[in-house]
Amino acid sequence: MILYQSENSGVPYNLDVRVYDDFRYVPHLHLDFEMIYVLEGEVEVNVDGVCEKIGKGEMGLILQNRVHSYETPAHSRVWVCVFSSDHVKDFARVVRSKSCQSCRLVPDKDVRELVKARLVDETPQGLVLSSLLSLVCSLFYSSRSFFDSARGDDALFHSILGYISERFRENLTQRQMARDLGYEPHYLSRYFNSFFGRSFRTLLNEYRINYAKSLMSRPGISLSSVALESGFQSVRSFNRAWLESEGEEPRVTRKRLSGGEENE
Repeated sequence: MILYQSENSGVPYNLDVRVYDDFRYVPHLHLDFEMIYVLEGEVEVNVDGVCEKIGKGEMGLILQNRVHSYETPAHSRVWVCVFSSDHVKDFARVVRSKSCQSCRLVPDKDVRELVKARLVDETPQGLVLSSLLSLVCSLFYSSRSFFDSARGDDALFHSILGYISERFRENLTQRQMARDLGYEPHYLSRYFNSFFGRSFRTLLNEYRINYAKSLMSRPGISLSSVALESGFQSVRSFNRAWLESEGEEPRVTRKRLSGGEENE
């Protein structure tokens, strides 16, 4: 499943700074840029299917609308900064709908010390923040080649994930989504197969199953309630989708997680 982060998409002057130990995060995307600085250890970053290792003192920059995830092989401590395009307007303009082969950035000693002291350790505001973010973005831009995004239509990719993430609990159809987004159904079907590598129904069920997993932790909730609250139209369709995704029936998963108790 690709997680769509609406909270990091389109909020004016958004800034979300966090530090993670042993950093791991599922595939996700958003409209904002994402910058990381590895404080300790090493983290594996996967951006649009390209995996790179980023070590201590190194940085990474993920462009807008790129599907990315993180994994820590052994140990890591990582500073993560998600920021909207209005902090770096010039950079955002020149990389719009662009992509590149690498997100890794290895700054020289002077830049590394400046970024660590003034951006990572302090997290300034206003013009100082924008200046430091622009400095890193400028170094990133000058150190690699860019090409047009393979998806061709980032706006559609973004719209699809936003639409499904907000409405997956409803009785959705691909034809309804095509109508609501203003696209021809056959075009949308081809787009799904080309750029998501799965059908509309499969992606929709991934969101529903992920939500169902969170419901299973509720004491006393029945599997039929889990199915219906997650957006499945019947327990039968829920069981079939769960078996295809998880390799076992939901009642088996529920029994294993609850230590033997079942709620049908």
